Amino acid sequence: SELNPFLLVVGGDARSAAARQLTEECSGAVRFLGTERDMVSVYNAAQVLVLPTMHEPFGLPVLEAMASGVPVIVSRLAGVAEIVTDGEDGLLLDDPQDATALAAKIAEVLHDSRRATCIGELGRAKAEKHTWEAAARQFESFAAQHRQESSHAATRAAGH
Repeated sequence: SELNPFLLVVGGDARSAAARQLTEECSGAVRFLGTERDMVSVYNAAQVLVLPTMHEPFGLPVLEAMASGVPVIVSRLAGVAEIVTDGEDGLLLDDPQDATALAAKIAEVLHDSRRATCIGELGRAKAEKHTWEAAARQFESFAAQHRQESSHAATRAAGH
């Protein structure tokens, strides 16, 4: 069956001249939502989340999409790429400026619903390991180790 995908752009000014022009040029295949508070509804409507960024320290929307079971396509340049296993719980882009490679990865997800479901389920499982509680435990462990190492170094420096 033929797909009629459309792009939802979340964030920014949905009423800007550039947004209106792009929506018109793409015959409605691009929709700008602007700032959106109900991201659960956005993730529930999504078939894939794409973050082809040149630089993104982490990319929380990727983890949110994964937690929602949405397959993700992420640039290897994004910090969040560190938690994505290419071809298993997400797809990684070598060059975010390569439109052909990006289109191929999007088509891969849209044309193979079984694969998309599998990637989404594995992504959800991966995201469950990256909760705020888990981050707090990791930080507490790091801080305790750092305090212990600092204490030993101070003891050695004092000649004990």
